[in-house]
Amino acid sequence: MVGKARQQAQSRATVNKTVRRILLRYKVCLINLRFSTTSKTIFLKGYLIKNNGSDLNANLVRNMVAELSKVGFIRAELENWAISHDSVNFLGGDYSDLDFDEVA
Repeated sequence: MVGKARQQAQSRATVNKTVRRILLRYKVCLINLRFSTTSKTIFLKGYLIKNNGSDLNANLVRNMVAELSKVGFIRAELENWAISHDSVNFLGGDYSDLDFDEVA
């Protein structure tokens, strides 16, 4: 029993690491985006913006979503993007009160 729990924890840790790497590759600000995972689902909540405060473009988000979808099913509650299984739509937003990872 302990072996199975440890294996699941390692699997979840691996999924978290993979998701974090994908988000960082696309320069997503992790201060304003919270994510969590299970072995099969990725939960995203907050703002999907670059770490310098600028917006991501739709093609970049589509590519990122495609990569994340290979890791798990995406459930997103984002303030500035609507992501579903077949579409990505920019909703806009006011980022004046947000902090960022870096200033470019």
